[in-house]
Amino acid sequence: MSKRLRSSSVCADCSAADPRWVSINRGVLVCDECCSVHRGLGRHSSQVRHLTHSTWPPSQLQMVQTLYGNGANSIWEHALLDPSSSVTGKRKANPQDRVHPNKTEFIKAKYQMLAYVHRMPCREDDSVTAKDLSKQLHSSVRTGNLETCLRLLSLGAQANFFHPEKGNTPLHIAAKAGQILQAELLAVYGSDPGALDSCGKTPIDYARHAGHHELAERLVEIQYELTDRLTFYLCGRRPDHRNGTHFIIPQMADSLDLSEFAKAAKKKLQSLSNHQFEELAMDVYDEVDRRETDAVWLATQNHSTLVTDTTVVPFLPVNPEYSSTRNQGRQKLARFSAHEFATLVIDILTDAKHRQWGNTCENPKENVELILQGINSRHNSESQDMDQPDYDSVASDEEPTQEPCADSGTDGRTKSSESSDLSDGPITVQEFMEVKTALTVSEAKIKQLLKVNCHLSEELRAMQNKLSSLQTENTTLRWQTPAGPQPQGPSGRGPLRGGRALSMYETGSSLRSYPPRTDPTRTEEGVVLQPFQTNGCSLEGRSTVLENDYDSTPNHSELEEAGSPLQTLDCSDPAAEDVSLPSTEDVICKTEQITKNIQELLRAAQETNHDSFLPCSERICVAVTEMAALFPKYPASETVRGSLCLLTSSASRLHGECQKGAEFGPSDVQLVTQQVIQCAYDIAKAAKQLVTSPGSGLEPPITRAQFRVGESASVAAAAASFCPPQPGDMSLLLDNQFSELPEDRSVDTQQFLDAVSHLPAFIDCLGSKVFSVIKSDIVGNITKIRGVYEKDPQRYVTLRHILEAEREEHGSEWPKVGATLALMWLKRGLRFIQILLQSLADGEKDENNPNLIRVSINKAYDGALKRYHGWIVQKIFKAALLAAPYRSDFLKALSKGEEVAEEEVLVNVRRFLVNFSVTVDAIYDMFTSLNAELDYAV
Repeated sequence: MSKRLRSSSVCADCSAADPRWVSINRGVLVCDECCSVHRGLGRHSSQVRHLTHSTWPPSQLQMVQTLYGNGANSIWEHALLDPSSSVTGKRKANPQDRVHPNKTEFIKAKYQMLAYVHRMPCREDDSVTAKDLSKQLHSSVRTGNLETCLRLLSLGAQANFFHPEKGNTPLHIAAKAGQILQAELLAVYGSDPGALDSCGKTPIDYARHAGHHELAERLVEIQYELTDRLTFYLCGRRPDHRNGTHFIIPQMADSLDLSEFAKAAKKKLQSLSNHQFEELAMDVYDEVDRRETDAVWLATQNHSTLVTDTTVVPFLPVNPEYSSTRNQGRQKLARFSAHEFATLVIDILTDAKHRQWGNTCENPKENVELILQGINSRHNSESQDMDQPDYDSVASDEEPTQEPCADSGTDGRTKSSESSDLSDGPITVQEFMEVKTALTVSEAKIKQLLKVNCHLSEELRAMQNKLSSLQTENTTLRWQTPAGPQPQGPSGRGPLRGGRALSMYETGSSLRSYPPRTDPTRTEEGVVLQPFQTNGCSLEGRSTVLENDYDSTPNHSELEEAGSPLQTLDCSDPAAEDVSLPSTEDVICKTEQITKNIQELLRAAQETNHDSFLPCSERICVAVTEMAALFPKYPASETVRGSLCLLTSSASRLHGECQKGAEFGPSDVQLVTQQVIQCAYDIAKAAKQLVTSPGSGLEPPITRAQFRVGESASVAAAAASFCPPQPGDMSLLLDNQFSELPEDRSVDTQQFLDAVSHLPAFIDCLGSKVFSVIKSDIVGNITKIRGVYEKDPQRYVTLRHILEAEREEHGSEWPKVGATLALMWLKRGLRFIQILLQSLADGEKDENNPNLIRVSINKAYDGALKRYHGWIVQKIFKAALLAAPYRSDFLKALSKGEEVAEEEVLVNVRRFLVNFSVTVDAIYDMFTSLNAELDYAV
């Protein structure tokens, strides 16, 4: 795009400067954030492409430039620009708005619902009006007024409209008039370059007859756009249509020896009707576009950003015009590995050429193009195969593989010019075998290099671990090396344990000397800890103490200026120190003090009582100081040293965050709260590690302290994962609610799976990530059941058929296997949702806190899940109740985040519960009748 246009361009959806993406069929430029929403809409709504990192036909890019420069965006925002519009309360998104839900809702309304497009004063389903619009389009394409044609297309004009009087389509007229930009626009909206007029001529013929040879060649490229795109995806080359080469069919290097199963799969592909084959080819084309756009997206994003609302599209979005079966098949294409997908693309190219020209498949020895560069490195699609738990695996009999054609014995046959342009003449068998041998040698070298690289990586990690250990020892030795005579206490010994400094790691600041304290009775006032360097920015929990980043803690001077109660006292001679371990009762006492203070702090965070943060943090610092004072200055156990390090540094960081919280404005309160909660979690985690460490030397009665800090860590973890309820949509559940059961109360498998697949979004309305465990269990169990069902849908018509078939198949192992076990846990999750919604619908509330839904959640847990959970999981769930949303926020989330009367929401809940409750009860009765219920706890 020209520099002049880029310098003055803004995002069409949020007005952000310097947009880098294009929506081709909308004629607008969009920024990265808005592009992430466009990609989620699907190509049927918005076809996005990067301005500079994607390949552009020059005329298509010029078409986009012209539309954007002439204000194509005003077509999609007509109602927002019209002062007399009846649309009220709607505004355009701003660059500062959040992607979800602000920009997402606006973009969906703008392009999916066409809420702001100018409407004709007639019924939208009036076929006469659509015909009139198409006739206007037929007349307009002869001119260069692109925005007029785009406006007609937005109103419903058909790009492939066949004019009954003139006997041709709009593309015929544009080709005859030499309007290449109009032809590009029509092609984007689905116009067929191969369409015949009443005399049997195509738009290509029109263009050549009128002397527009460049336009004619471009129309030929558009005609072969699908196969050209697939070929370019595999080998980065396009056929030379000007010289009559319309197909390049690559061959995988390892596709020469195929099984009978693979041959049968290819025959199945060849047996498809032309219409079915066209649908499959279009779906594969969309998947290629998704993978290529993903590669560009990942290459252009700022990966240093820790938190972002934008994301990649893991699979093709649902197209409402397609059947559910086709949509599911389209999404399963994302599960194909690079090798599997490349093989499918090659088979489609081969069959497309056969259907186009009627040629037999050529012998691979005569037409070979090896893909020497791995597709993983160019398209980065392998990572998607490991992170898609939302749908089941692609069945093996649906995975087409490349099959070479049988040798017909015509080895002397010359190669068709359309098949490959690797050389001017046919490739001999000897040449082919040489290439194959060279490739085998190269692959062996690559494998060897990979092994060497893996070995070197392991050695590097070992060296890094050794370096870290040496640095720790060096730091300890520097602490232990006396700079001069050390002052002694009255008895001639070193200072008592209560008077030592507990630092074990060197901080980023220079070491400072402090006079030693010899009075053992001034523990609370005098024993203070040096802060250790820890990462104070991360909001995510870390798995181990040693994985923290030590680069963001303020130095001594900063802490002193902030008024931190944790300061450092100089240590005396470590050789003269008392190294006895603390008693069990002392540790229990200090642990319970820390736990109690942490719970008070988290309670203040839940009640948004930010004024209590600083006093609570001071009490925690004192409790941590007293706990640390119980242990030796230099513990022999490395785990104990690491736990003490995390304990003291987290307490110091907590105090600093609480002090900063008093200085921030209301907009920063949530961030400060998250930081405070994270610090509290780190303290509880360190305390738990400290008392449970084998090197602590504590007696078995310490289990009570273990329980206290474990409970504290669970509470902190629940609070740390708290987030506002995400907007849901109760109408979505109503539109996809469970079907009414027949008289025999059998549950249709397909209908059940379709309805239950919309339930995981309901868990998001609870807000906290703690409840995402229930959501992930539901999703995982649905996936397992769907995987069994799709193996033989005619056999597993009802859920009972699945259970009876698995009972016969697995014998004594049943019901602890397969879809039966998945359905058993799924029904418990459904019972949890049922009881929760029923309690809300019945108006059950906490008398002391009527705006909390803890009563309903606790009732649902007790009735559905508690008996199957051990005491540890039960304690974690008890802590998770702290993260439960308010009743008003939860009901608002069920209404897409809009303010709706409570009774209106509850009416929808009761409507949903009618068939849902009957279905859940029927599944429970089915398990009882088949004796398939298990009572073990996890």
